[in-house]
Amino acid sequence: GNVTLTNVTVTDPLLPTLTCGPASLAPGAARTCTGALVVDQDDIDAGGDVLNIATVTGDFGGSQLSDRATFDVPISSNASLTLAKTSTSHPDADGDGTADAPIKAPGAIDYTLTATNTGNTTLVNVDIVDAALGTLACTPPIPATLAPGESVVCTGSDPVTQADIDAGGDVVNLATASALSVQEGNITDRSTYDVPIEQRPELSVTKTPAEQTFTIGETVDV
Repeated sequence: GNVTLTNVTVTDPLLPTLTCGPASLAPGAARTCTGALVVDQDDIDAGGDVLNIATVTGDFGGSQLSDRATFDVPISSNASLTLAKTSTSHPDADGDGTADAPIKAPGAIDYTLTATNTGNTTLVNVDIVDAALGTLACTPPIPATLAPGESVVCTGSDPVTQADIDAGGDVVNLATASALSVQEGNITDRSTYDVPIEQRPELSVTKTPAEQTFTIGETVDV
């Protein structure tokens, strides 16, 4: 306007502590206030927008004037869960999901399964299921709650029997990780690991005489 305003006050419920300039404004002058709003993980989990409304009031000639301004900052919520599987007993150095060396005899294949929250929202009821491994030993225990960047690590073993060796083929293991996101509901990821079985059919014969001592001309039974 074209008159001086006094007691110019800016209020913002989301910014309780504001740092402001002069409270009296001549025509064309401005009062600038600064403040900061800390967006926490709960805000990201809730999604939506950060809607900020500020109000300014000023006095002139016994009357109070006011105005409002809004500012909207959208929140991008992305729920993501990634499952990775490795084997300590039959490692996969090149990361192609297949063990570097085949299994040749009965024994156990030891697995490590890692489910990681690769999004920016908190995940609850994080679980890992692997039918071939049965009960898993997990840290933290499942079902777990994972903040962004956190992981749950589980271990288990799959016994390979002589019948498996005889059948040949590969030991293909499939695991599934699941979780619940407030914004996106149920999310899942799967991971497979392949351990080839090497079959080596062999047959050998050893021949020994029935008697260890004999005389010249004697018939030897073998």
